[in-house]
Amino acid sequence: MNAEIVVRQFKRAEKIGVWQVTCEEPDNCIFLNDLSVVIVRNFVETDRNQRLVIGQKFLVQENHFDYPVPSSDIYEFKVSTLSEIQAWNISDVMCKAVKLPSSFPHGLEFVVFPLLRE
Repeated sequence: MNAEIVVRQFKRAEKIGVWQVTCEEPDNCIFLNDLSVVIVRNFVETDRNQRLVIGQKFLVQENHFDYPVPSSDIYEFKVSTLSEIQAWNISDVMCKAVKLPSSFPHGLEFVVFPLLRE
């Protein structure tokens, strides 16, 4: 497989009327279609016109609460431990997410929930 070459980089991306995400806090957290939570570090376009999200996925993702229903039923998760840098097709972005610290004062865990869904 031939390596693709990055021809352009972007600081933000949007799906008009649905979401707008940047590479900077607090607007850089997203849900992928598989419900993975990712912190966006960059957006790129390759020489094959493929648009990619570059970021780090949270490796630990669990329910924030279980009663009266599991928080995952409403797409709310407690997350921690970021992966190495990875890339995903921009079409894999489901929605923007809000990320709030859940542990004080260290901020090693976060609660995330969708900001807007189609």
